[in-house]
Amino acid sequence: MVKRAQGMSLNVIIIAALALIVLVVLTAIFIGRLGSFDDTVPKEAGARYQALSIMFGKCHPGLADEQQFYNLWGDGEDSEQLEALEFIDDRADECNDGRDSEANCESYGCNWD
Repeated sequence: MVKRAQGMSLNVIIIAALALIVLVVLTAIFIGRLGSFDDTVPKEAGARYQALSIMFGKCHPGLADEQQFYNLWGDGEDSEQLEALEFIDDRADECNDGRDSEANCESYGCNWD
């Protein structure tokens, strides 16, 4: 009696290896797209802040205010965007009150350019 080897055929092993490669490639693509989605929120917030900063005068909100704007922006949901925009608008108004001199501007916690 000749005993034959028991186990998977070569075709099954090749198909399983190809399926594994496809799975790894799809996972890499999916993770890559999620990473690019996360980048769009800060880019959108940065573009919005830059557009707002054009309207700032010599006395304008500082770096801490800009960081607070980004923190409030969060994930970019409508309510978060509104809160961030209201915050920076209020700070710009406060800084505008101190626009007559550098010392007065800084007393409002703003930066002078």
